Amino acid sequence: MPQFDLFDPEFLDDPWPTYRLLRNEAPAFYVEDLGVWLVTRYDTVLSATTDTRTWSNAKGNAFPRDIPERMGNTLGATDPPKHDRLRRLVMKAFTPRRVAAMEPVVRTRTKDLLSRLAGRDRFDFVGDFATDLTSSLVALILGVPEEDLPRVSRMVDESFTVVPDQPTAGLQPVFDYLAGLVEQRTREPLDDVISGLVQAEVEGRRLDQHEVVVTAGTIMAAGYASTVHALGNMFVALAKNPDARREIREDPSLAAAAFEESLRYDAAAHIFGRTTLVPIEVHGRVIPEGARVGLCYGSANRDERAYPEPDRFWVGRPLDSRHLGFGMGPHFCLGSPLARLEARVLLEESLPVLGDYSVDVGPAQRLRTPAFHGYTSIPTQVSTS
Repeated sequence: MPQFDLFDPEFLDDPWPTYRLLRNEAPAFYVEDLGVWLVTRYDTVLSATTDTRTWSNAKGNAFPRDIPERMGNTLGATDPPKHDRLRRLVMKAFTPRRVAAMEPVVRTRTKDLLSRLAGRDRFDFVGDFATDLTSSLVALILGVPEEDLPRVSRMVDESFTVVPDQPTAGLQPVFDYLAGLVEQRTREPLDDVISGLVQAEVEGRRLDQHEVVVTAGTIMAAGYASTVHALGNMFVALAKNPDARREIREDPSLAAAAFEESLRYDAAAHIFGRTTLVPIEVHGRVIPEGARVGLCYGSANRDERAYPEPDRFWVGRPLDSRHLGFGMGPHFCLGSPLARLEARVLLEESLPVLGDYSVDVGPAQRLRTPAFHGYTSIPTQVSTS
């Protein structure tokens, strides 16, 4: 298997042929220029997400590089049991009951955004719809003032443009903004997640400001950025699979299943990092202790060993193997209940309105990171005929 560039625009737009080669020829592959390993088969990725004694998240899941030391001791950079205690604090924002209670808000917001598109034959699904929908809901959960939403949304979007040697550089404006919000909630707590984090204790002590900021940033990524790209990937997949779209329009009860299939077919999270705690043999190659490893969720979700016809978008697919679109194990995506609600309501409300819409996307619209697969914009042509 020859070396390749993980940041090549053609790979970022269409990674599937390369993933297939890796699974079949080099399921444990060393990327020389980045000094990282990739594992691409479903069984290995699934095992790594649940085996925290071998595959550690203590240096964060950013890919390709470790996160800076100052970001340690936070939700995205801890292993159990510390991670479990932090996660329990944050999960209060995403309990099934709390998310279910948000459905009227989600539906009203979705209808409002669709009404703004009425009479237009072209729009950008990301800029005109998905960003507004998800950012308003995260604001409700985190306590971000509504007037700050455009600025915060822009900062989060820009943070997904990754510089290979500086994987967290784009996050600094987000952290700076959240630091100000944390200071405000410390002085004047409200009934929101940031106030809860400020007041919470983990291992007998309060979280310091930096830990609260980075944990809040994790929630923002889970509830906003990842969801925008998951919704966008689903929207594009249905544009390219009109028979599936017609099925859902005729039977809206298929909406939830369609989102699950889209998470398998083209999840937002493609490669997340781990660090090996011990040497481990993977498909005939020994990955040494302390190695940086990319778990290729995007590849695992298309593994022919786990799914029949993996490159087919199939709404009625029997999921004998659980997809990894939200990860698995201790770091399973916190925002998944909200994302599922948003996706179901989106399909129920939008498909009758948008008709046989089409999209015009390619490398120019892609995120510039191998860690996430999504679009910065999705130019859409509406057809109600």
